[in-house]
Amino acid sequence: MLHSTTLTTIGGFLPLLFFSGGDFWPPLAIVIARGVGLSITLGLVFTPAVYRLVALRQRAGGILTPRTAKRSVVIQYCAKG
Repeated sequence: MLHSTTLTTIGGFLPLLFFSGGDFWPPLAIVIARGVGLSITLGLVFTPAVYRLVALRQRAGGILTPRTAKRSVVIQYCAKG
């Protein structure tokens, strides 16, 4: 659902981009559409990744390197299964 609302918002700015003249509306439509696209990328990719790293760090009780983070995930998986 989140993807469809983002796509319709970006699509709503396409007429401003392609069918309006002048120096004001096309650049404004580009900036707003890119901002909406960037916000969904941050919301769906970056935020969960950072949350996962913080959660792993808190469980491990220290600073995680990629090697210890991977080991921590394997240990958690083996403990559950």
